[in-house]
Amino acid sequence: MNLRKHVRCFFKLICKPRIREFLNMDPCNAIVDKYLLIGVFIYFIRAHFEAKDYTTRNFYIALYLCHEIHEEVDFFKYRIMKNCLGDCIENLQCVQRFNSDRIQLLKKINFHVQFRKEHCELIFSRFPHAMWKRNRTKEHSGVIIDENTACHTCSLPFNPC
Repeated sequence: MNLRKHVRCFFKLICKPRIREFLNMDPCNAIVDKYLLIGVFIYFIRAHFEAKDYTTRNFYIALYLCHEIHEEVDFFKYRIMKNCLGDCIENLQCVQRFNSDRIQLLKKINFHVQFRKEHCELIFSRFPHAMWKRNRTKEHSGVIIDENTACHTCSLPFNPC
């Protein structure tokens, strides 16, 4: 698949109702900012996904992986997994399957999980989309020291400093 087709598939995926609802539940862009979104996209390309692989489940698995590598808040990873699995999150087999799929994605991308900001900026400029405006608010930047301190806007943990 060429890059333009990947872009079309990705933009179509992030417009799906379940993903849109999830993104809308994050008004401060704490769980999903533009760099985590682009990370998901990069992982899809590195995994050599075809159009049929651009699924909601793969989106959540890749987003979870991005958080695991680039972020520090376990609460956010739990929210991603819960959104993917729904009520099935209480079922150990479902959680194990999710983790197995995460490991499979890691293998597909040859454990190449890092990406450069310059590459992100290049994709932002070449393929404009409203999703690239998802800038994390200042309150949610930096290290989260206390996961019990909730933001007044989104009720998610934030950096009180």
